[in-house]
Amino acid sequence: MSDLSPGLIQRHRQWQADSIFEQKRHKGVAKRDLRVLRAQIAERQKDLAQCVDQGSTALVDYMRAVLGSDSELPVAVPALSRVMTLEEFRDPTFEIEQVLAEAMAGQIPRSLARQPAFWYACMAEWIEAGMLPANLRDALLVGQQRKTQQALLDHQTRNFIRRTGGIDVVRNRISVISDCPVSRAWWRRTIASDIEAASEGEIDVDTAHRVLHANNDEWENFAMDALKRITVTSHPRLRAAVVCQFPNARRDKQTDVGRPQLQAVARELGRFGITVSLQHVPWSEMRQLAASAAATIGP
Repeated sequence: MSDLSPGLIQRHRQWQADSIFEQKRHKGVAKRDLRVLRAQIAERQKDLAQCVDQGSTALVDYMRAVLGSDSELPVAVPALSRVMTLEEFRDPTFEIEQVLAEAMAGQIPRSLARQPAFWYACMAEWIEAGMLPANLRDALLVGQQRKTQQALLDHQTRNFIRRTGGIDVVRNRISVISDCPVSRAWWRRTIASDIEAASEGEIDVDTAHRVLHANNDEWENFAMDALKRITVTSHPRLRAAVVCQFPNARRDKQTDVGRPQLQAVARELGRFGITVSLQHVPWSEMRQLAASAAATIGP
């Protein structure tokens, strides 16, 4: 077996759906029934917050109960090479992402890495092993102030789901590669490796990874287009040509150097890919097309 069981995936998705209120899923429901539903969800959210506050043992028990007793994974959970501090977990630096991804290299097939339930199961193991920050509330149950305590708890619950694998019942496939710090690190490093292989020696995996890490919003938009909007932009050679336009991009909150325009250049280049097989376009031509697209967009 190389993938998660359908039952495990379904239990995880159902837990997400039962833990947050989404108006669009309950159209046509009577107001009285909605009040009951909201009250039930509020109690589940309180139960989660209580388990987080009780510490790692209670939280791990809670998380494993969500997955069920027959939830054995098809691969061993990779061991992380270091304990993460709170700041490292919240927003890993490039160096931390590199360490996290390399610790998991070669151990996770893409079919598993696409599943929030897989990362959720891994998180339970890592929490039990003490690899996440000791302050679990500040690491997982985070949120900005809301008008009511219940609104805050709903916000915190959503962030818990995001950070432990991805909130796919709301954000679909993009959440697992954008919202969970560890799965995001794995995906960025994996795609950076694809880019290195497709660039005919022009860019190495570390440089490509730095570009993808430079700005989280750019990363999400770049990835979302490939998944949902303009699928041709998922082609490794197109991605390589785009990333090669920004070899010096890196995370820098003091300047604009950390915001490569990945999505805009990829979209321009994607118009060409609709009519021509990108696999057969010479790399020099791909590179020039991307450069022209970048020049059109400007700084």
